[in-house]
Amino acid sequence: MYDKLNKPGTEITSLLLPDSFWKSIWKIDMSQRVKVFLWKCIQNVIATNVNLYGKVDNINPNCTMCGENLETAEHLFFHCSYAREIWEMAPNPISLQLDPATPLLDTYKDWIKNPRQEISLELILTKIWMIWKERCNRVFESKIRTTTQLSQDILLHLSFWTRNHSKPTKQNKKITAHKPSWIAPVHNTKKINIYAAWDSSITPSSFALILRNDRGYFERSRAGPSRSIDPQEAEAIRVYQTTVWAKEKHLKDYSIEGDCESCFNYLQGKHSEISWRSKALLNEASKIIKESHSVLSFHFISRLGNTVADALVNFVKSLSLVTDWDMNPLTCILKKLAVHKSNIRKITQLSILDGSTWDVMEPPLKC
Repeated sequence: MYDKLNKPGTEITSLLLPDSFWKSIWKIDMSQRVKVFLWKCIQNVIATNVNLYGKVDNINPNCTMCGENLETAEHLFFHCSYAREIWEMAPNPISLQLDPATPLLDTYKDWIKNPRQEISLELILTKIWMIWKERCNRVFESKIRTTTQLSQDILLHLSFWTRNHSKPTKQNKKITAHKPSWIAPVHNTKKINIYAAWDSSITPSSFALILRNDRGYFERSRAGPSRSIDPQEAEAIRVYQTTVWAKEKHLKDYSIEGDCESCFNYLQGKHSEISWRSKALLNEASKIIKESHSVLSFHFISRLGNTVADALVNFVKSLSLVTDWDMNPLTCILKKLAVHKSNIRKITQLSILDGSTWDVMEPPLKC
């Protein structure tokens, strides 16, 4: 890198590009470390084997990952067999189809000019950064991760990366007058209510998800600590992990309900102000849903209708581990469950029993 910076005739700070181009890098919604790394990539001063060859002893110019081609930045990030697998895996799997002869600088300029619809610029840069970290782990620590392991680490990076000075995303978690109470799912289906309590990006938060049937009966729940940048991302993480949990439990014919309006508008295909991290997580949740053919719908509900999950979150704030409950709910949510079931009874009693309405009458719970 020193030789590159001191090469005669090289305008290393600008590459004859306008100041606005460089300023745009520092405005990207990512950590400073990744932005500095991007700057080095554009300048072609990262320590790839090709850049080190002839300057450092015992350097093989071939790719660390595949060993088949010269290790340029372009090959390492886009054309290496390992890298191609990463691009085609979660989150947001895509096929890049880039010309091997195109410099990374030109590729990046094209991404700015013509943003890709299927993947955000931030997620592209995250994958590049993680591929580079994997390359360095192999060189300096002799540690190797499979593409599947790195894909999971990228998802974890998206889920738990925090910044002390992150700006909270605008939320639409206002309490509205419509649907103030929980409404049971349609006949022979189930509903998962999720709630994510967020305090700050540097302190642990809590989450809860509760599965109930069409009579309002509790079936399963999961709750515990979590971490995220803002309330919106907290909900996006929970939606993604709920779909993973439901797939593990082989759940069928269920809907998902939560009180982050921006997330659920996005899931319903509506316009929504949503961060790239939240979008990536929700896209991955949608992919799981399409593959399983299990989720019937997504619903936004005000916090007044999400009181059972809210009560469970308040209870588990002291827990250090994620915990599951099957069939037997905690006593802290029994009263809330009873209130919701009594609401179902009131609605049912006002209906005409013509065969389309099911009987939900039951003895009241003793709290």
